[in-house]
Amino acid sequence: TSRPNTAGGGEGGSKDGGTTVTSGAPIAFQRLSSALQQSPAHKAERQLRRAIETQDLRAKITAVLECVGFEFAAENLPANERSALLMAQYYVAFRAGENWAQVRSQLRNENVKPIAADAILLENKLEEVFNTSRHVKCQQMHLSEESVEDESRKEAAFFDTILLQRDQEIRQEQIKRSALVPKSLQKRKAEKEAKKKMLAKSLVPQSSTSDLEGVAS
Repeated sequence: TSRPNTAGGGEGGSKDGGTTVTSGAPIAFQRLSSALQQSPAHKAERQLRRAIETQDLRAKITAVLECVGFEFAAENLPANERSALLMAQYYVAFRAGENWAQVRSQLRNENVKPIAADAILLENKLEEVFNTSRHVKCQQMHLSEESVEDESRKEAAFFDTILLQRDQEIRQEQIKRSALVPKSLQKRKAEKEAKKKMLAKSLVPQSSTSDLEGVAS
């Protein structure tokens, strides 16, 4: 029994005893992928991703956007991304409200009753954060509606483009068909008669030509 020779087949494969052996393209791809994963650049990228996943970068992102300017960062952004940007814009206020809520919760758990001034201050801080969150939520609702309208406009424009392309194709097909259809016999006769009339009008009669010669003599 002859065994197919798979060595040195190359991309085109080899033939042995009428049996075609295809190249091991998936194996080559796996080897290439494995080699790329072992490369220093890929290892550095994996380490960076792991480091990012274990850290809370919201404060750092907020600090960068604060330096750049939230209004500048929001330019030319779609509505859904501007909605996410609002969370970064008010991140400091939300984080402060979270801290105030933890203080109130800890006081209640330890059965500590603050003095009137501290209790009023605590409630005022929490009320400020609550009002801020309502304001942000309202803005995000408007941005959500804007996002839906943008998607509707894009979808309508997409379908209009398809319909326009379809109409153009139909018109082109009609033009091609009309060019291939032979002219009717009556239309051909009418064109011939029109050509004869034009030719007859363009010809000068012989009698009028001789009269002109007699007058000239």
